[in-house]
Amino acid sequence: MNNDIISLKGVTKEFRQGATIIHALKDITWNLSNTGKMVAVVGPSGSGKTTFLNLVGALDVPTSGQVIVDGTNIADLTERELTKYRREKVGFVFQNYNLIPNLSVLENIMLPMEFARTPKREALARALGFLGDVNLEHRQKQKPPTLSGGEQQRVAIARSLANDPDIILADEPTGNLDSQTGAEIIGLLKGLAHSKNKTVIIITHDEGIVKIADEHFMLRNSKLTEV
Repeated sequence: MNNDIISLKGVTKEFRQGATIIHALKDITWNLSNTGKMVAVVGPSGSGKTTFLNLVGALDVPTSGQVIVDGTNIADLTERELTKYRREKVGFVFQNYNLIPNLSVLENIMLPMEFARTPKREALARALGFLGDVNLEHRQKQKPPTLSGGEQQRVAIARSLANDPDIILADEPTGNLDSQTGAEIIGLLKGLAHSKNKTVIIITHDEGIVKIADEHFMLRNSKLTEV
């Protein structure tokens, strides 16, 4: 029986720039099994890291090959199923936080649950619990612009947990943070992976994160290899 959580089989992603074809990813075969760990995918700018994350997150589709998550090939999903996948199967953490500035911290965390039609009382209780996980209960009524960068990223992490996804995808989550705050955020993500049995995949150009991750891979020249 195949226990892979995520499996890429011969995945290539091409982009056209005029008459030129750019290979963001080329013939990648990669498997990830076992939950409850933090995985780092490191590589220089332009190596295809964001493309890789977008394919796993179903924000894009491969030019060829298969992206299989829990036995399902994402390319076989309908638009409605893809929306459900993005809403429930994966949680996203972005470099720029992507919080809604005119909503409170609590409202930002509850928003994905509203889209999932979670009853309001349940959503409120869960959001408060997630705020506890990231130690921001005291900031629940504030709006994102009043928070520090590290606090905003903690809110974004809490929001990524909203619909209890199996996979959390973090795109350069420390890119806008100082080194100490960045280390705290990485420690938080790793702790959540272990305590909540999540698969956390971080893409980064910071090779220091490799030392902290449970597993680590290098994306270079459109190829993904273990390091």
